[in-house]
Amino acid sequence: MAMIVDAFAGKLVERLTNVIEEKAIMVLGVKDELQRLRRRMKRLALVLKDAERRRIQDEAVKGWVDELKDVMYDAEDIIDLCMIQGMGLLQDDHHSPAESSSSTASKRVRCYNFPLLSCVRSVPFRYEISDKIKNLNVKLEEISEDKDKFNFINSSSNSGDAYVVNQPSSHQSSSLPEPDIVGWDIRDATNSLVELLVSPHEQKCRLFAIVDVWIELIKSLIQIATTKCRVLVTTRDRNIAMKMRAVHIHNASKLSSDFGWELLCKNVFTNNEVSDMQRMKDIGMQIIEKCDGLPISSKAIAGVLLTKDRNKREWENVLHNDAWTITGLPKELRGALYLSYKDLPSALKQCFLYCSLKPKNCEFDYYELVPEWIAEGYIKASGNSSMEDVAKDYYMELIKRSFLQPNPDYVDMSTCTVHDLLRGLAQALAGDENFIGDPQDAQKTDSIKIGTSSDSVK
Repeated sequence: MAMIVDAFAGKLVERLTNVIEEKAIMVLGVKDELQRLRRRMKRLALVLKDAERRRIQDEAVKGWVDELKDVMYDAEDIIDLCMIQGMGLLQDDHHSPAESSSSTASKRVRCYNFPLLSCVRSVPFRYEISDKIKNLNVKLEEISEDKDKFNFINSSSNSGDAYVVNQPSSHQSSSLPEPDIVGWDIRDATNSLVELLVSPHEQKCRLFAIVDVWIELIKSLIQIATTKCRVLVTTRDRNIAMKMRAVHIHNASKLSSDFGWELLCKNVFTNNEVSDMQRMKDIGMQIIEKCDGLPISSKAIAGVLLTKDRNKREWENVLHNDAWTITGLPKELRGALYLSYKDLPSALKQCFLYCSLKPKNCEFDYYELVPEWIAEGYIKASGNSSMEDVAKDYYMELIKRSFLQPNPDYVDMSTCTVHDLLRGLAQALAGDENFIGDPQDAQKTDSIKIGTSSDSVK
């Protein structure tokens, strides 16, 4: 599974801190090397937020980040190896006949405060593991030296990026999703489509709605269908409609600025605060112009503004954010969609990227998704809140920011989908760290990471 590099580094440093004092590490005698590894990772972590942002449009930075990630994946594997081998040695010693037959001798002959038997048995493992950690430290030192040529911005703390559970807000959104229908023209277009689909001479009609079709398969079925069958195909590609030999093609128009502003207001000013709408309209309309009439972009940018104070300075920061002009992504994924992703805290970015592993147009259930997030290590308990409580807050926050789209048939919003453009954004950002499909196809590629942060095919 793709990892956000700064979140990955923080998780690795925390894990190293926790395991260094474990007896399993002490018996292997690799504490000093692991401490060096932790110190180097902690120093590198200070620049990773900037590196994560710049890797999208700078191939050199992307190569540097990918190299660092490979080392971090190896570091996680080595930590697992240390714990497995160390615990095995401790268990062997605990069940050793020599140890049980003479506790006095055991207390007399020890090295590093562990029985002699453990020390002797650990020698080959200690050399092997210590050598691996030393090699990692050498690689990290080289990566650390290389970072200087990129002039990364140093971030002294990740605290500003942390997501605060149950944070109070003076403008809470509605607990139920609001319909996003705006403007009169969509109603007229809907009526026109219904008239085309239902002939006035027929009392009933069979309607099939098809999304993202397999052209050749569906076309042959349509050709043998009865005259009373109507097929509605939705696609963003006009060529697909032509290949389907569509009788009528309805081109969905982009939202006008006024309707775009109406949609944004429905998602930001959820309590219909008219005075705030009027006060922020001028700058809000400038933001809407950058959304290019796309409803998903207007909703995504509304999710960003919803987290900001309602003053011109905050909204101007959004208007002039450098994310609007970023390159390195497909055109349809730039601008508002990428800005909305960039504005997410690292923890939420990680949970969103995970959703890109779900099949396209697939609904997924909250009660299945949350345990998966927890199993991947994306969720940490916070204060009195359990991991399940934190995960639920993450889930609802992603809905509020329009990254997840709840099924309106479920009042508790327990079933969601991801818009295909947002799913495309997640897959573009994950790059070759995600693989969906036949595992045998992955073997044809030189380096594809699959499934979790520690699995890889080389």
